[in-house]
Amino acid sequence: MPLGSRAGDKKVRDRNLIFGVLAAVIVLIGASLTWILGADDEVKSADCSDSNHLAGHTIVVLDRTDRLTSNQQRYIVARMRRLVGVNSDGDVVQGEGALGAGERLTVFEVSPGEFGGLSDPILSICRPRDGSKASELYENGRLIERRFEQRFLKPFEAFLSTIKGGGLQESPILETLFDIAARDDFNAEVLNRRLLIFSDMLQHNENLSFYRAVPPHDAWLTSSYGRHLQPKMGNVTVEIQTLLHLQDARGAQQDKALISFWAQYFDEASGPGSLRIEKIRD
Repeated sequence: MPLGSRAGDKKVRDRNLIFGVLAAVIVLIGASLTWILGADDEVKSADCSDSNHLAGHTIVVLDRTDRLTSNQQRYIVARMRRLVGVNSDGDVVQGEGALGAGERLTVFEVSPGEFGGLSDPILSICRPRDGSKASELYENGRLIERRFEQRFLKPFEAFLSTIKGGGLQESPILETLFDIAARDDFNAEVLNRRLLIFSDMLQHNENLSFYRAVPPHDAWLTSSYGRHLQPKMGNVTVEIQTLLHLQDARGAQQDKALISFWAQYFDEASGPGSLRIEKIRD
């Protein structure tokens, strides 16, 4: 073969090699950028520091005015596990309605403290990805899983161990709900807002007590007390898990009048059809 021909072939091979190396570098850079950008989005979802990255917000209100029975405690724990999609063994079981990645979970108590309404958060965590759908190409599934356990699962399990009862003198439920509606992290700009309430729903303080009688909603709405406690939640899905009093006189007030009051209340606050009510026996 002539010397010039061999030299030309070598140039072609060298050029192809260079193109091949460049293509490989471009693919590697692309994969790296995807991983970095994905990791950045995951961090934002994990700490919920940027409201633009909130995929949703679920607020749980726990009314521990009375000591919870063992049956009520078990039910609340089971319902909370379904909410976050984690079973008692710590395994992810993402069922319908379970909290998704990037959604915040905040738990409050009905508090008759200094301001007679919403407590400070007793749990506030954002659900990061659990690693089950991590890409084998550019993600570390074990790292994502470990982050899920440390940032979400452990504080959640610690909270579940505290679900008991109180024995408090007042139950300012109306004030609590008004305070929730006023929160910046639960306004209409936040997507997928849900409110889950564990309570007997019997308002009881010096301003109004359902222990004596449940007023018609319209009468409360036009009263001087009610006019100052009308929340506007917008499009919020509401679920009430009613803690029944079957063993004492307060159970007589948990009747149609009580259901009617709260049905009309949430029709006004979050729109018709937004409310579901279930009952937990004591």
